[in-house]
Amino acid sequence: MSLEGNESKKSARFLRGPGGRPTRAEAERRHLRLLATATRLFTAKGLAGISIDAIAEEAGVAKRFVYARYRDKGELFVAAVKRLIEERVGFVMTYQVSEAPVEAGLLAFA
Repeated sequence: MSLEGNESKKSARFLRGPGGRPTRAEAERRHLRLLATATRLFTAKGLAGISIDAIAEEAGVAKRFVYARYRDKGELFVAAVKRLIEERVGFVMTYQVSEAPVEAGLLAFA
């Protein structure tokens, strides 16, 4: 085992709370990583083109972590779409049209 492997194990211990469970902060980071990964994969492959297994593996979380938060792939898809919409709306709401020509604003949004 390499030194890097030992260092990552040490780091992982600090992310654990009592009983070896992840801290709330680490669970939240994993959840955000899961949603970001799901959004990216659903966008690239569509709902039918990707599995919960593949999303969990790509996000670096256990499948049970996904199912503890979402009943099924459809519910995860809805959460990913909501996250994407919230990001886009937030971007649009912060953009001041008067700051730049309309063409530049549309290019920035795309």
